[in-house]
Amino acid sequence: MGEIKKFRDLPDWEEPRKNLAEELGMDEKQIAALGEVEGDSLDLVETTMALEEAFGSTLPKRRKS
Repeated sequence: MGEIKKFRDLPDWEEPRKNLAEELGMDEKQIAALGEVEGDSLDLVETTMALEEAFGSTLPKRRKS
C-alpha cells in the first residue's frame, strides 16, 4: 500500500483547486474539504485523472527529484 496523503499536499494541487472554483463554482469551504480527503497514491492518481477528464485538460507532469 502506498503512503497516505491529503489531496492538498500534492505538488500540483493549485491547478485543480483553481479549476474547481472557476469551472464548477465551488466555494473555498468546499474546496478546502476536498483538499482534506486522504488517500494512498492510487486514490490520488484516480482523483486527479477524474478532474482532468472533467475539465478536459491535463495537469503538468513533474519529474521526480
